[in-house]
Amino acid sequence: MQIHISWKTIFATFIFIISIMLLLRVSFILRDPPMLAEADPLPSPSLTADGLYDTETVTSTAPSGMTATPTLERLEVTVTPTAEQSTPSPTATPTIEGPVALTSTPTPALPQVLTSGFGQVAGTVNYAFIVSNTNPDQLFQEVRYRIAAYDSTGIVLSTHDGTIAQIGANQEIGIVGSITLNAELTVSRIDVDVFRARAIGVTDGVAPLLEGLTVVEPALVPGDQPSLTGIVRNALDRDFEGVTIYGIAYNEREEIIGGGRGSVSFIAAHGQAPVSMPVVMSGEVAKVAFWPVLSTGE
Repeated sequence: MQIHISWKTIFATFIFIISIMLLLRVSFILRDPPMLAEADPLPSPSLTADGLYDTETVTSTAPSGMTATPTLERLEVTVTPTAEQSTPSPTATPTIEGPVALTSTPTPALPQVLTSGFGQVAGTVNYAFIVSNTNPDQLFQEVRYRIAAYDSTGIVLSTHDGTIAQIGANQEIGIVGSITLNAELTVSRIDVDVFRARAIGVTDGVAPLLEGLTVVEPALVPGDQPSLTGIVRNALDRDFEGVTIYGIAYNEREEIIGGGRGSVSFIAAHGQAPVSMPVVMSGEVAKVAFWPVLSTGE
């Protein structure tokens, strides 16, 4: 019998045998790996106290056939010193005090009207009032006031605004003015209101300038047009020009029943000058008082 084997079969068998041999070789290598000569351990570079590595060069002694370990070069290491952590001081607890009283300069009180009155003849009404500045260290200038005249039923018959040039500290002065009405109207009462003034600080004890002027020998001269007269004396070491003099008439009950206004053009230092003024009044005059002032506007 003849056996026929093809070349393909022979080639496949050859490949199979080679594969078996390779597998066995790999299995042998994995089970018993080749031993390598033990190399000397590499010394570890040490860090010096100043933060730098040791300057010795470290050379490896690797077995033949292996690449030598590269030489370690000097490395500079910058050591940033850690700031000492200070123990924070305890925060002081703030002391909470009570409310602080704020001090402020008090506004001086406006001059106060002490008393007022009027006299009427036909349609002419002369009003008069006494005003006081009770502030010891403030004088007032440009003092504005308002007059209102009423009839017996409370109806306002007329109003009038005026200006007092100056009132000294702790000073009282008298003011007289005039209102013209219809002759058929009769005034029953008047109201006086001081509503504005400019305060100026002064030294304690400084007397108002015109306190050196006084009026003596007061008198009422009767007639169709009565007048108040007197003599103005100047006790100061200076002359005065254009001084206004107010005269106020009182009845027996100390009520103001009228008044008048006059002026003196010149008074020499330590000298004197006469003054006369027409007066409008209602009733019998029992007393007259005079008040020198700087000036007044109406």
